[in-house]
Amino acid sequence: MFDTIEGLSRPDIAVIKADGRREAFSHGKLFLALRAACSKRGVKPETIRSMADEIEIELRDASKAEIRSSMLAEMALDRLQVLDEVAYVRYASSYVERGGIEDMLTVISETLQRRELKSIRETNLPLVPDDMDQPD
Repeated sequence: MFDTIEGLSRPDIAVIKADGRREAFSHGKLFLALRAACSKRGVKPETIRSMADEIEIELRDASKAEIRSSMLAEMALDRLQVLDEVAYVRYASSYVERGGIEDMLTVISETLQRRELKSIRETNLPLVPDDMDQPD
């Protein structure tokens, strides 16, 4: 008598590092990197796990066999940018190929500009209302 265990087989996704090495995508490694960026920022572990899940789902839905580590970092940064500015800068300082302090100052400056634009959008009324009354 034989028993079998069946499950959904998911193909591995190779992550291509900056130096050309390849390694298997690791949900756990992504989660830990996001958690490190979000440490002491009041971000719930469920939110971090959800971000890691979203990224993995996006990769698998795209049916990609490989992805550059820089693209994976961009996917994480896109989510962190909306979630928490400090976590965004922390992650960028660790995972984006930056040349030094000048480049990090650029990242911080861009973050401040985004904050300012967001504030302007939230406090100013549009020139043309979105929901203009249409005649019946």
